[in-house]
Amino acid sequence: MGAYGGRIAMRYGKIRFSGEYILKENDPYPNPTDERFNYIYNNGEGILLNLGYSTKGLGIDLSAKHNDNMLWRSTNVSVAPTSLLIGFLPTMSKQHTYNLASTMYPYAVNFLGEVAFQADIIYKIPKKTAIGGKYGTSININFATAYAPNRTYLNDMDSSRKSYTSSTF
Repeated sequence: MGAYGGRIAMRYGKIRFSGEYILKENDPYPNPTDERFNYIYNNGEGILLNLGYSTKGLGIDLSAKHNDNMLWRSTNVSVAPTSLLIGFLPTMSKQHTYNLASTMYPYAVNFLGEVAFQADIIYKIPKKTAIGGKYGTSININFATAYAPNRTYLNDMDSSRKSYTSSTF
């Protein structure tokens, strides 16, 4: 099974853009919980786009991600859901640094497919001001959401076994 990908990164002044695309050839694997995904021959696809702006004291980052059928394992026999995975699929959420928040609101990528968006705004109140205090104060506003891709299921399990078609984003 092959996989092909490419990246691009551009910067102009205070604005930056980066994008990544990967195509994974079909990799049939067992899925005993959902017959629509059991040994299907769909290709996998992943897209990650980031747009950012930064200046002293302010940073804005917008991200979008699409992945479809990106479950990739070193075997095609039935194993535990997180066993023998290959590759890395990034999450589209705020990464918590404290244990309580990360255990209360865990987020795991859906390998069968997801469309996700995130916006992050960081503002630093200058130090030695009434609100900023002695060291300055950082304010971070984050919004993240994820959805299942729009799919049209096909009745072709006796022929090409593509199972479905989906749209990007």
